[in-house]
Amino acid sequence: MDHLIEIRRDVFDISDRLKEINPSYKVMYNRLKGRFELHGGREMGLILVIPFDRLDARAEEYVRKTRIERLTQIAAEIEEHNSRKAAGAEREAKSLIKDMLKESADRVYHERDN
Repeated sequence: MDHLIEIRRDVFDISDRLKEINPSYKVMYNRLKGRFELHGGREMGLILVIPFDRLDARAEEYVRKTRIERLTQIAAEIEEHNSRKAAGAEREAKSLIKDMLKESADRVYHERDN
């Protein structure tokens, strides 16, 4: 574990703010992978990878947003996003079918007149 450095103090006190969420949280810098990680002590190990190259408010917000307590809300957000995507795809498919039918009808109408 020589490649992990615990961040106890940082400019924006992010490590302290994360400990307010859960006292077992530790912010670590992984020298091998060049990234910040959130660990939860020996029993929990790596909890998540902080997807930013600096520790700032984004890291705290990311940790808060991805907490297990928000699982129901996160699942609802995913479901809503998927529903919107499906509705958009359905509208697009209906529009395409409508255009194809109109084009076919126009062709039949013009062939009949000739």
